[in-house]
Amino acid sequence: MFYRWLGTGSDNPEPTACIEVASEIVGWVDYDRDREWLHPGEVNIGYNVFAEYRGNGYATRAVQLLTHHLAVRTDNDAATLVIDAENERSLALATRLDFTLKRIEERQHYFARPVPPLAYSDGIVTIRPPLLEDLDADVESKDDEQIAWMWLPGEREPERR
Repeated sequence: MFYRWLGTGSDNPEPTACIEVASEIVGWVDYDRDREWLHPGEVNIGYNVFAEYRGNGYATRAVQLLTHHLAVRTDNDAATLVIDAENERSLALATRLDFTLKRIEERQHYFARPVPPLAYSDGIVTIRPPLLEDLDADVESKDDEQIAWMWLPGEREPERR
């Protein structure tokens, strides 16, 4: 019986998000900070894809999207997964998403990985979220050709001489 491991649960469950595919709810994904073994800045991710929808990559995609959400909307720097030793699909998910096995206790495998950074670089070009102080430099750098690109045909007022 699966529920023997889950415990009594909550009368008011609050998953972070439902997993929706083609307007159909196929599961849920969430995270919490309430585990005694979590370090500061870590969250534990949980997920469930309903039985009839498993094997389609929905859990993998949902965990990817949730880690992106963590990067953009929170100050957490690491995500963890706790997976039962016999749950082959979830163990494979942890591998696909580059989670690192940190320890095994009884039947539980503990995985972790950093929350993805908001800045990416190939060593030459870096992309990052804009900062308020970037606005002046952006406006000052616009030349006439770039300004023309910003308008749809017929929208820009003619220059007055």
